[in-house]
This record gives sequence, C-alpha cells and structure tokens, in this order.
Amino acid sequence: MDPEDSELMGDLALPQVVQSDYVPSELEQEQISSRIISMELIQEKLEKEIEEVKRSLDLRIAEARARREIIESLKGSLSAIRRLPDELLGEVFTFCVRLGGTSPWVLAHVSQRFRKIAFNTRKLWSTITIPSKK
Repeated sequence: MDPEDSELMGDLALPQVVQSDYVPSELEQEQISSRIISMELIQEKLEKEIEEVKRSLDLRIAEARARREIIESLKGSLSAIRRLPDELLGEVFTFCVRLGGTSPWVLAHVSQRFRKIAFNTRKLWSTITIPSKK
C-alpha cells in the first residue's frame, strides 16, 4: 500500500470522508480528486505489473508441463517391459486374452511394438470369444 493512502489529505482524514455524510469543501474536493487521479495511476500500473507476472507465470507453467512430459517419456524408455523379448510378451498377451478377457485388439492399440507382437502371435487369434449378455 502506498504510504500516502493512509496519510491525511490536508486537514481531512480519509475515514472522515468515506465513512460519514461529511460534505467536503471545494478545496477538499480538489484534494480528493487529485488523490483519486494519483491512486488510479498507481492502480493502473499495478494491474499492468500483475498482467506481466501472469503472462510470465503462464509461460513458466507451460515450460514445466513440457519438461514433465519429456521426463515421463524418458522414464518410459527405461521401463523393464521394453527389455522383455517379443516372444515372452506374446505369451503374456495370450495369458491376458485367455484368462483376463482382454481383446487382442486392445493390446494391438498400445504401441507399435505391441501391435507387431499381437499380430504375430497366432495363439491370440485362434479363439473368438463372444461375451454373453446376462
């Protein structure tokens, strides 16, 4: 808060003006008008500064999100499942389809590698399961 905001305006205290029915004199009205103009300029400056800070913050948030996505992608590249041989993943897929009720089509939509493995694992496509309505 500007130190002048809490000071007296001439001989007229700010609370006396805004919290009563007091009618300011012409001189006091000029002082009040001058103070309003001064405060509006300060307010305008503050609002511009706030907008600049908001824009800067928005940029930093976007940068942080982009970095988080890169970090997550890099972590994914270290995932243990990437080191499993395709044949073993094919067996896992077969287990998921037969016992878990997962569709081979779902597995084929996870990644390019999963798609290739799913389409090359013949056991996945040897049985058609039609869910029954209960």
